[in-house]
Amino acid sequence: MPPKQADKAKQKEREKIAIDKTFGLKNKNKSKVVQKYIKSIANNASGAPKGGKEAADREQKDAKQKELQKAALMNSLFNLATDKKGRAFDPVAKKKAKQAEEEAIAAGKKVKEEIKKEIIEGVANSIRLTNPKGVRMSELGAHPIIQALKTKHQDTFKTIQLLLFIKANDKVFWVDDEESTNPTIRCLEDVEAEVAPDERPLEEIIEERRAALPPGGTPVTPETFKAWKEKREAERLAKVEEDRQESMKKGGNKGLVGMSGRDLFTYDASLFQDDEGAVSADEYDEREEDPQDEDDNGGKTQGMAKDLQDDEEEEEEEEAEPDSGARGSNDAE
Repeated sequence: MPPKQADKAKQKEREKIAIDKTFGLKNKNKSKVVQKYIKSIANNASGAPKGGKEAADREQKDAKQKELQKAALMNSLFNLATDKKGRAFDPVAKKKAKQAEEEAIAAGKKVKEEIKKEIIEGVANSIRLTNPKGVRMSELGAHPIIQALKTKHQDTFKTIQLLLFIKANDKVFWVDDEESTNPTIRCLEDVEAEVAPDERPLEEIIEERRAALPPGGTPVTPETFKAWKEKREAERLAKVEEDRQESMKKGGNKGLVGMSGRDLFTYDASLFQDDEGAVSADEYDEREEDPQDEDDNGGKTQGMAKDLQDDEEEEEEEEAEPDSGARGSNDAE
């Protein structure tokens, strides 16, 4: 039999075997595994390379894997990593970029402007109602306004962190320590109002504050000021007396303990007695009325000072003289 006819006979025989092996499978089961099996039988029958198409795909996959390994080895020489497609990238830079993106989202990057304004306004009101001089982050998070915002915008507060949100809006809020997890937070407007000096004239500032007062106030005159001062002093003395009575009830005769000198003198001037020989107020008045006495007094004082000075000079001269008597006769001694 010629070679060509022999090859044709072998081909027909293989096709017949393939038909026998796949008989009824094409119509009864259409799963991927069955179809793959049928395809491999057909390829073998049609004279495909040894191992079929699966072997060819496997070889191609292995070659691609070797290329990826080679690329990864080259990239590792430059401290770079390799992705699934063989592309080089810096893992440190990628990690930082991912972290920055997460922080931006937590700071409210993807929050709608309407919700963002509402949260900013709520935080500012919470700070000013609690303490305009500054509120700790731990105290701010428990404020009723913040709790109401969290309830209203639950989905938004799942993606943001309130501290990062406040730090991101640095044009509205002031934070004393950027690195702290529990810093003191204030409204930037209040801080700038305290720090920036008011360079306007004093008259203009007074006029502005006077205009801000509610209508119906009492004008300040010498008479009204005197009446206000007397009333305030009477209220203070009544408070002192009340405190003294209460102290006496608790501690017997200790009602005067803790009172200031002014309050004691107002309460009972007889408690204060001058020492024996002390100059009275009348003598001070006489000295002011009679300046001649002051001159006489001053003359006496000057005379006493002169005598003291002469005595000191004599003592200095005696110390300065040589001790000649020790070397002389007994008469000299």
